[in-house]
Amino acid sequence: GIRPDVTLYQLNNTVFNTRLEGTSRAERARNALALAATRPVYSIGVPELPAETDYGLFSRHFPGGGPVAAVDPRHRAFRSAVLKAWQGGDIDNAPAHYFAGQLLLSFANSLLALEATRGLERVDRTDLSDLQQTFPGTLATLSFANANPGRTLRGEALVSLAFDMENRIPADTSLRDQSLFYFHFGLLFSRGQNDIPVDQELARTLLQKSLSVMPGPENPADCELRRLDGDAC
Repeated sequence: GIRPDVTLYQLNNTVFNTRLEGTSRAERARNALALAATRPVYSIGVPELPAETDYGLFSRHFPGGGPVAAVDPRHRAFRSAVLKAWQGGDIDNAPAHYFAGQLLLSFANSLLALEATRGLERVDRTDLSDLQQTFPGTLATLSFANANPGRTLRGEALVSLAFDMENRIPADTSLRDQSLFYFHFGLLFSRGQNDIPVDQELARTLLQKSLSVMPGPENPADCELRRLDGDAC
């Protein structure tokens, strides 16, 4: 009852008493977006909804679309506190550590998108630099660089960031995130983007590391290796 103006929904219609119309997640997602015509709509971690404006902690959805990313100044103190706790090793509870890592990943993704489109204020630029020294921030940077060539770190700076992080991946990093790290690391050398020369041998080595961590065709490294061998996925 603290915020009666806020209504919470979940796409599976299993968590809250409120229900979205529709028989599938995709249909319920469309109905959720339709609400943006009459009231603000925000989401957290819902892949069926387009990212729209990414604030790091959540995304806001605008009729007709909005800016790719933005900073809410009220988030800065929280972002810095999570980053400081992570850097200081102060989060010793495993679920909390995982959640903090996902927050840092989200913050880095948002700041990278904002840097590429509008530029960053000094405090945000400093936080992004610090985030990129963490595993979640490095993973976000590699992923963003591969998806948006030339829009963030490139060349030797990007390669150095990746090699440095490989030597200090936290022991409690999930297998999924480890496999994604090696996948995006391998892409740096298989695609010839971001001022990095193609090195198929190194790319294969890194992609194989990704598959050794998380075997199976659901790992995108499997498809990339097939592409390097001239096969269709």
